[in-house]
Amino acid sequence: MANDWGVEEAHKRWERHAEEIASTYRLQGDRSREMLLNPVILEYLGVVRQKKVLDIGCGEGYLSRMLASEGASVVAVDYSRKMIEIAQERTPPDTQIEYLLGDCQDMGFFGESFDIVVANMVMQDLPEYEAVLREVSES
Repeated sequence: MANDWGVEEAHKRWERHAEEIASTYRLQGDRSREMLLNPVILEYLGVVRQKKVLDIGCGEGYLSRMLASEGASVVAVDYSRKMIEIAQERTPPDTQIEYLLGDCQDMGFFGESFDIVVANMVMQDLPEYEAVLREVSES
């Protein structure tokens, strides 16, 4: 079941709150990600070295940076221009991450496939989360 607010409102909301949200993130995200989510995600993903990873809804990029530090080649997508800017600012220049502005509900701009797709705390914020599932299964 999709949320009651539309895509345009979701975009505006993330742009409006990007800096505030990003200010709560440390090297491994905020406290709940560091303590609860990351251990489960990383265990589930296993070895990512030499894997091509798509991080959809990457936000300020903390998980992308963690995966890249483990040897993954990461493409990170977010629909907030401000979040992408923050992610780029926080990412060392020699890190294997390509940040793209895009909507994971419509990923027709990809002409490639990935070994792993990660959507960390993303689906609940999307008005059309079913579209993401379709897009991911087709890429």
